[in-house]
Amino acid sequence: MKTSRTLLLLFIFFLMLSFLLFYIFYINIESFSDERTFSNTDKWGQEEKIILNKITSLGKQLVTYIPNTPFPRNLSTEAKIEVDNIKKKQFRLTEDRQQDIENEITLRGMFQKFDLTPQESNQITHIFHTEIDPIIMFLKNKYNRLRPYKLDETIVPSIDPPEHPSYPSGHATQVYFIANILSEKYPSKHAQYMHIANTIAVNREYAGVHYESDTKFGKVVAGSLSRYFSRDKNPLA
Repeated sequence: MKTSRTLLLLFIFFLMLSFLLFYIFYINIESFSDERTFSNTDKWGQEEKIILNKITSLGKQLVTYIPNTPFPRNLSTEAKIEVDNIKKKQFRLTEDRQQDIENEITLRGMFQKFDLTPQESNQITHIFHTEIDPIIMFLKNKYNRLRPYKLDETIVPSIDPPEHPSYPSGHATQVYFIANILSEKYPSKHAQYMHIANTIAVNREYAGVHYESDTKFGKVVAGSLSRYFSRDKNPLA
């Protein structure tokens, strides 16, 4: 009887010890991973810092119109699905798409997709440099999301890693903004412009540098900004 009681107590002790170790080594590690950000896994580039510091008083005002939409936490089910989808996209990455991705890194490459005139290119470049890009960097700094390849090291970016946080996608914000203001000028081409924007934005996911939610929030940001820069404020007007 005494032996049975001792064995029972030992069993309870080891059960509690196992739970404690599980909490320390699993729960705490999970918690730490969920707190990983761009700032503690990477560093800002000098050019990006310069753009961040160029936000204007108008830019600060426009930021208040953009919905505050947090991204999925690192270890959430949504984030894990996003990571898996990036891997699936990278598995299907073709040489042609990779070439497109590389061409679309620059504004010039994106402008070519939209078949902009030289005047339209200059007008959009100006509004990007003065207002849109600093707002994008402001939001990236605010959310401070780490890049997919820092969350899951089996993801290998197919281009040089950007030197700024992941959320929202700057490319998505830019191309959807372009599509929106072009659609206002050429309404009959709206579907064509949105298809181009979708392709360029999603290509960044194929490249392994953005999550799907980065792309979606970039579209939201672009929608908010293009509503302000419409009609007589449209840079293409």
